[in-house]
Amino acid sequence: MTKANIIMAGNVLSIPLVALAVWTQSFYVAMAAFAMKIFVSGSYYAPAITMMQNSARPSNSGLVVSVYTFFAYIAQTLSPLVFQRMAKSMNAAANPRVYGIMVLTATTIGYLGSNFFYRRAGKEYTKIMEEKDQMAESCEVDPELMEADVVSIKPQTT
Repeated sequence: MTKANIIMAGNVLSIPLVALAVWTQSFYVAMAAFAMKIFVSGSYYAPAITMMQNSARPSNSGLVVSVYTFFAYIAQTLSPLVFQRMAKSMNAAANPRVYGIMVLTATTIGYLGSNFFYRRAGKEYTKIMEEKDQMAESCEVDPELMEADVVSIKPQTT
């Protein structure tokens, strides 16, 4: 659960930093807040990937990381298109403060919403790791090796 807690703490600490950045009148304070936000919220990637790799069979860990990265890039590609439409509909060009409100709203919804799923994932990850530890203690063979795929079986010759 520690890995999930690291991610959730980074998400929660990022929201006030984004709020400070979008509501301040100082360019330097805004840039400092966004820089701190990147350091704080950047903690999600490594623990999330580690949890996924440790939870999947070794033969599937590459696929798991690839699928995660694919969906993350799709979201990063589509979100500017969605924000552009929203900004036009809210006449953000006439009132630039709308951009800050949109960024803060999206950040808050995204981070707090993902915390719910990271918490669930952390509980499941803890359960899986405890099962793997129990399996490792009860046998002399590494459980990771027991999960390896069988590529082919050679027939025995007499």
